Amino acid sequence: IDRPSKIQSLAWPVLSRGEHAIVADQTGSGKTLAYLVPLLQSVLESKATASGGVVAPLLLILAPTAELADQIHGVCQTLCKPLSLTSMVLTATGNYATNIRDQIRLLQTQRRLDVLVSTPGRIATILRTRHATDKIVNLGSLQAVVLDEVDVLLLDETFGPQLQTIGQATPGDPQFVFVTATLPDRVVNDVKAQFANAHTIKGPGLHRVAPTVRERLIDVSVPNNRDEEAGFR
Repeated sequence: IDRPSKIQSLAWPVLSRGEHAIVADQTGSGKTLAYLVPLLQSVLESKATASGGVVAPLLLILAPTAELADQIHGVCQTLCKPLSLTSMVLTATGNYATNIRDQIRLLQTQRRLDVLVSTPGRIATILRTRHATDKIVNLGSLQAVVLDEVDVLLLDETFGPQLQTIGQATPGDPQFVFVTATLPDRVVNDVKAQFANAHTIKGPGLHRVAPTVRERLIDVSVPNNRDEEAGFR
């Protein structure tokens, strides 16, 4: 990075101090690096360990879709490799998906895991597995939890119970980072209800389209005449 984006500059000091925060800016503004770089710096200072075959990640990143989880994992791998950090992604679908039994076996054989990226449903299902918190994955060492696209997560009725399962497996007091490209009042109110001291970090391009993003608008009001191209005219 020769010159950080605005949201990266704003997020760095707050996240480096370990404080809760909402990080909001337009798509394409560099939000993934805005939270990954300072949080991985913290992970470097206190590397995760595995004891008795139980992996204990220090950073957990939750994404609403497997596609986003894969994208985050790709960025994370690029950063982790030269730092000798390890990361894993757990999803039911996507590029790295396998059946849940294979994923549990992989966790059980992992010697160390620093960063875990997952959809809420998959990690919650694994945690609900009998004795999972004792024999598969231990979230007691988490330093930070990131909820990427938190605005989308909050719209999902199943997210509340899933987050409760994750919270029950996290006895410590980790830093929470809420990432979003849109910031409706509902999201701020929901976060502030649980984290009253959370910082709200807003980039200058919030709710605007970044110049690097190509938009294609489709008119869905055209009559249903089976002409697929009509919507693009």
